[in-house]
Amino acid sequence: MQTVMQTLGPTTERQRHIVLDALRGLALLGIALANFPEFAL
Repeated sequence: MQTVMQTLGPTTERQRHIVLDALRGLALLGIALANFPEFAL
């Protein structure tokens, strides 16, 4: 059980991949832009 507790938690700066974060942001922006016409109804 101790091993599981050590792996859970927020990621550290060293574990982050800036490129993946940017791609996720672009994907969310694309989803929002695609849904704007439906939000205007």
